[in-house]
Amino acid sequence: MPSYGFLGLDRLREAVARLDAGAQEAGRDPASLRKIYNLNGLISPVESTVPFQGVVRQWSTSSSRSCASTG
Repeated sequence: MPSYGFLGLDRLREAVARLDAGAQEAGRDPASLRKIYNLNGLISPVESTVPFQGVVRQWSTSSSRSCASTG
C-alpha cells in the first residue's frame, strides 16, 4: 500500500496508470482492482495551504480532488 509520505501526489497518477496497464495485460479489468493510498497528515482547528493538514473540510476537499484526478 503506497503512502503519501513515500509516493507523493505528483507521482500517484503514473502509479495508478501502471497498475491499470498491468491488470489489462494480465487480462483483468482494471476497474476490478481495489486501490488503496495511505494518507497521513494533521487535522487541526486552523486552515492550512499544505495538503492533508488543516481543518476537516480541507481534508475532505483534498482527498476528493486527489481521488477524482487519479481515478
